[in-house]
Order: sequence, then C-alpha cells, then structure tokens
Amino acid sequence: MENLTRREIERTFLALLAEKGLEKITVGDIAAGCCINRNTFYYHFQDIPSLLESMFLERAEGLLGGGGADMSLSDALERFYSCLEENRTLVSAVFASSRRGLYMGYFDVFCGKVASWLVGMIGGEQRLSPVQSDAVVEILKCEFIGQIVQWATAGFSYNMEEYGLKICRGIKSFM
Repeated sequence: MENLTRREIERTFLALLAEKGLEKITVGDIAAGCCINRNTFYYHFQDIPSLLESMFLERAEGLLGGGGADMSLSDALERFYSCLEENRTLVSAVFASSRRGLYMGYFDVFCGKVASWLVGMIGGEQRLSPVQSDAVVEILKCEFIGQIVQWATAGFSYNMEEYGLKICRGIKSFM
C-alpha cells in the first residue's frame, strides 16, 4: 500500500507539472489529486523538492537496473536518452523553475550515476586507474548535463531519444 501511495503521489505530481508548472504546485494540490491528506504526503516526502529529488534518483536507479554485462555502450546510451525523453515533463519543469539552481544538483547526481554505471559497464574500471576512471566519469557527467542544458536551451524542440540514436550510430561507426 505504501508503494502504491508513493506512486500515486508521483503520478499526480507529474500530471500537475504538465498542467501548471513546478512553481505553482502545492502539497495541497498533490494531496487533493491523490485523495489523501497532507500528512500522508509528508509521511513519504519532506516537501516538493524532496519529491523531485526522489523521482530523479528513482529514474537513475531504474535506468541502471536490468542492464547486463552483455549490453553494448550504444545500447546503454540509448537507454539514457530514452529515459530523458520519457521524463521530458520533469526535466522541462526544472528548467522552467525560478529555483532551477537548486534543482540542477539533481541532474548532477543523476548524470553522475549514469556516467559511473557506463564506465563500470564497459569495463573502464578494470583498464583505468581510479584517478583515470574518476576523470572519465566526470567528463561523461559534464557531457550529459551539457546535452540536457542544450536540449532545454532549444526549448525541448527535438526528441532526445532520436538525438541519442544519432549519437549511438556515430559511436558504432567509430568502432
């Protein structure tokens, strides 16, 4: 039941994001949309920023799970870009927010987890020293954040999944 309530809070939050944007959503709005009281919301989340952070972390964990050792780099990247496209509403809400600076840290964590996963998945940790591995993770993380910022700057005018497929085709042509 607890997980169902959490999922309903998240689902309602995403629906409200699409309707009115992050700045105008209140805990009361979410509670009313879920047919729960405000205390139930606070049982699961400290506030709306903690809900947002939790959603980013869950998406990172969901992205990282289910990928086996036989997954190629391009398959892994395709999953990343697909995840971004699937969460367009969430990403665009952060960029539309006046508190964007606060929420950008969530992208840092999200992209850092994905970059670490990619380096580990392609065996970079076995071929690289810890310092080199950390450097590659940092470079990938910054690249991913840069791509998200570029997407936002373009007004989310293109499909990130298609963009990612173009990048993956380019990677495959080099290998």
